[in-house]
Amino acid sequence: MRLISNISAFASIIAFIFPFLNQEETKISNFQYITLVIFIVATLITFFLEYKNRPKTYKNETEIGNYMKNWISKTGRTVIFTRDMSWANTKNIKDELIKKSTANELIMCMPKKTGLANELENLGAEIIEYSNLNYTPTSRFTIVHYGRSDAKLAIGRTDSAGKHIITEFENGLHTQFHLAEDLVNILKEISK
Repeated sequence: MRLISNISAFASIIAFIFPFLNQEETKISNFQYITLVIFIVATLITFFLEYKNRPKTYKNETEIGNYMKNWISKTGRTVIFTRDMSWANTKNIKDELIKKSTANELIMCMPKKTGLANELENLGAEIIEYSNLNYTPTSRFTIVHYGRSDAKLAIGRTDSAGKHIITEFENGLHTQFHLAEDLVNILKEISK
């Protein structure tokens, strides 16, 4: 479906630009020039936003750790849906998690608490353990600004080449955000 959409968009662009390329046969009005300028600016903005919002690819644990440290250091509440917190193995990340915990801004969902999770819980983090479900979701994600209208979601996955890919989604713009938020809220209710 996306391919058909892209082909249609390309055909529309060609049909729009064609009269400008054939200036000898037609006289171009000021309105057409203004429209062309607006079209070019809109196209550049679209390409910039597509480039900026593309999934990010990381080759090793250090790069993933740097991304996660920067992502969780954003202000406000943070939800981390993790399996075992294996990514939190550096001092920088642990320090950020401790900072979030002492500010009561950290919620972690995991199948079974780890030593670090217990430490963070003692500092003020909310740990949602779901070992009683006898099921571990394959989802791994982090929500920053949780509970706010400007919340964002990052979902990580590994491709067939072993590269780690992280895609970001905004609240209100992507269904993925609402699915992740629903999963957190369901686990909160179950753990009561």
